[in-house]
Amino acid sequence: MSVLVVFTCPTTGHDVPVAVLQHGELLGEMGSKEITVSCLECSQDHRWRFKDGRLAFSDGTATPAYELSNTR
Repeated sequence: MSVLVVFTCPTTGHDVPVAVLQHGELLGEMGSKEITVSCLECSQDHRWRFKDGRLAFSDGTATPAYELSNTR
């Protein structure tokens, strides 16, 4: 099952989809990795760490990324 990594735009407060991962794919290693994203909501660049995002599953549930990254 694939998961979508979602962050919240600090300007608009809306969710921003950032990356698609295979379930658990390198999440433990990616937890503290920073990414810079041109935000689809406000058009500004934001820096986020994967562990600060949420994982959205195809069944509609969401889990903070740090919870799964700490299980590996």
